[in-house]
Amino acid sequence: NPKNAQAYIGWAETLLRARKPKEAVAVLEKALAAGLEDADIHLALGYSYSEDGDYGSALRHYTTALGLGGEKPKAHFYLGALYDKLGRRDDAGRELREAIRLDPAFAEAYNYLGYLYAERGENLDEAVILTARAVELDPENGAFLDSLGWAYFKKGMVDVALPFLERAAELEPDDAAVFDHLGDVYHRQGEIDKARAAWQRSLERDPAQEKVREKFERTE
Repeated sequence: NPKNAQAYIGWAETLLRARKPKEAVAVLEKALAAGLEDADIHLALGYSYSEDGDYGSALRHYTTALGLGGEKPKAHFYLGALYDKLGRRDDAGRELREAIRLDPAFAEAYNYLGYLYAERGENLDEAVILTARAVELDPENGAFLDSLGWAYFKKGMVDVALPFLERAAELEPDDAAVFDHLGDVYHRQGEIDKARAAWQRSLERDPAQEKVREKFERTE
């Protein structure tokens, strides 16, 4: 059935999991060439282009998906994430808020928006509220626990942050960012050996992190 949109999308998702975004783009462009002017196809194509670093094409397809009336909360979420990559902070916040408005149980949108605020050191009270809502919706999600712990840390509530980040490290043992955050908390508490151990684990997972390496070497 050459008109089966979900088959093309499933094929593209398999390629994306294999880190082959160019091939995923090619599959979905075939779907458009076959006459499948489908909102979900454009949404998947936008995501594939974004993963390939072609943000202009991603923006065009996300906008088209919204115009065709696709799965709007997800489209606004992806568009917000894209605006974040482009440095368009206000636009990113607007789209993520719209995703939450359309789907009040959209845990990823709460987490993304809260983490954005925490990273910037802005709206930290709201950052805690947003990331706490994400954790409430998905309590065993390590990424959400990391975001909540990081928001507390940025507020200066180090002791409150620690258990969330330790649990995140248990759930996401391969996530370099989680161990970087955990190291910062330990360091703030004066636990230098623990901080260095956490940063070491972060570097083992992603050796290209120059800022983490600087912190590790500075405390040697």
